[in-house]
Amino acid sequence: MKKILLGFGFIFLMIAGILIFRPSSILSKADAKATYSLPNSKFLTWRGGEVHYVDEGKGFPILMIHGLAGSHRNFGSIAALMKDKYRVIRIDLPGFGLSDMPGMSDKDYRKLYIDFFDFFFESLQLDSFYLMGNSMGGWMAWELAAAYPEKVKQLTLLSSAGYDMQEIAEKLSGSMKYSSQIAEVVTAKGVPYFLTKRNIEKCFADPSTVNPDEVKVANALTNRVGNFNTILELLRERKDADTMLIQMIQCPTLIVYGKEDKIIPYTHAYRFERDVPNNRMFVYENCGHIPQVEKAERLRDDLLQFLKDSGLN
Repeated sequence: MKKILLGFGFIFLMIAGILIFRPSSILSKADAKATYSLPNSKFLTWRGGEVHYVDEGKGFPILMIHGLAGSHRNFGSIAALMKDKYRVIRIDLPGFGLSDMPGMSDKDYRKLYIDFFDFFFESLQLDSFYLMGNSMGGWMAWELAAAYPEKVKQLTLLSSAGYDMQEIAEKLSGSMKYSSQIAEVVTAKGVPYFLTKRNIEKCFADPSTVNPDEVKVANALTNRVGNFNTILELLRERKDADTMLIQMIQCPTLIVYGKEDKIIPYTHAYRFERDVPNNRMFVYENCGHIPQVEKAERLRDDLLQFLKDSGLN
């Protein structure tokens, strides 16, 4: 037994040494912007930093909000399918993707993001639009739909967060009492590629369908200066959502979950179906946490039909 424990100890030290002494993969803001901006990327100045979004297509606007550790890239597939008929706006939330996180005097991220969207709507003169959110972005989307009923004309929730938030955060982060200390060591020179790959594979029903190029970009954007700290801080907050707001949503709402979601149980779809006044709900088979990637064509077809049936275009 002693030899086995010594063997495990040696392996642990060897792995720790590799992680500690490997080259840094931290990416500067300038390099990230130069490398990963898209042809339709745009930047706004907010609170002394830049916020990034992709604005493409023509027609009625659809605003898309990504989840924790995500970026505008998470909506690339569905945007490509929708931009021939709609103006598609994919946002990088402050602290994610190519967007800066401004300095904060407190840890009230909910207020920060509410203030950000006030600024964003005004800057782009978005007076009327459809709204789509995935995971944490779904949480933000239904709060915005409740707060801006005059602006949000239709809502699409994709594996949306909302219920049992502390439980889900604990599942994602483990016990922060220990994992935060380990994370500081492991990620001192950036989040290793294998960790990004493993986390993305958890989001798919079939990990073999993960696009390696997208994993590389996701890893690079996670390692953009300041971004990983945003992820850790949001996990540490673990604040429950005010789910009473869900019942205040007035617009037609499409609810979509994946049956094989390992992050948020697909049964949460039925809780949204119960609480949202005007909705249509789908649970996709052979789909995990990101339906807009795994089932992009099915999602497009269901959304277009729902818009038609709701008297929208």
